[in-house]
Amino acid sequence: MIFKLRPKTYAFQSQVAPLIYESLSLGFKFLERFVVQLPESADPFVGEGGVLFGVEQANRLVALGGVTRDPYLSGAGRVRHVYVLEEFRRIGVGTDLVKACIAFATDHYSLLRLRTDTQTGAFFYESLGFVNVTHESATHEMSLVKGGL
Repeated sequence: MIFKLRPKTYAFQSQVAPLIYESLSLGFKFLERFVVQLPESADPFVGEGGVLFGVEQANRLVALGGVTRDPYLSGAGRVRHVYVLEEFRRIGVGTDLVKACIAFATDHYSLLRLRTDTQTGAFFYESLGFVNVTHESATHEMSLVKGGL
């Protein structure tokens, strides 16, 4: 399978419906909230320190995720809205996506944070080097070194 990981813009919305439907069926509402509530003029992924990546296979969006400034901690970045369709999990799609987020964040931040609500998510992020933290606004974080992980 050939996958393309590339930055997305607000225009990706027409491709995201399958991800929203599946995430809702599994009890995850964050993706729908993100797409429905995001006016183009307030896109947090646009501008310095923000990026939204999409992973595509044969022009089909199969995963989404990005980095923004952390709204809870000045100077930190935040991994946001990561979702991989179930049929594309455990084959490296999510790993490549989050590694792209980390690489991007390394050029903009010294700390990268995120919040996950599941044990599976926690295990996944910890396998990539994030450490569990007990902050009200984050469950995991990673210190970043400019020029490398």
